Amino acid sequence: MKNISVEIINQLSDNYCYLISKENYSSTIIIDPAESKIIVDILKKRKLNLDYIFITHHHKDHTSGVFNLLKEYPKVKIFSPSNLYSIPINLITDGDTIQTSINKFEIISA
Repeated sequence: MKNISVEIINQLSDNYCYLISKENYSSTIIIDPAESKIIVDILKKRKLNLDYIFITHHHKDHTSGVFNLLKEYPKVKIFSPSNLYSIPINLITDGDTIQTSINKFEIISA
């Protein structure tokens, strides 16, 4: 995981999402987006593309930004442990792996 960074982004009044990126790549991953505007602003300012959204669980404070991010980035791939609204997702479960342009991730459920 050389040159990979994880940035914490404040969401709502008491929550966070995470932006994963890799040095010299325009591809990014967002984990648990509750608010889309700040994420879109950061991505546009840095000239980054949102290619993946990872959802850890389905509370609104982890998913409410997904729909607007999908509007802004219609080719984004969404990975989630259960269905989300009526949007296309890739269902994941314990032991699955997700290969992205940034890194390979293994799903471990607690």
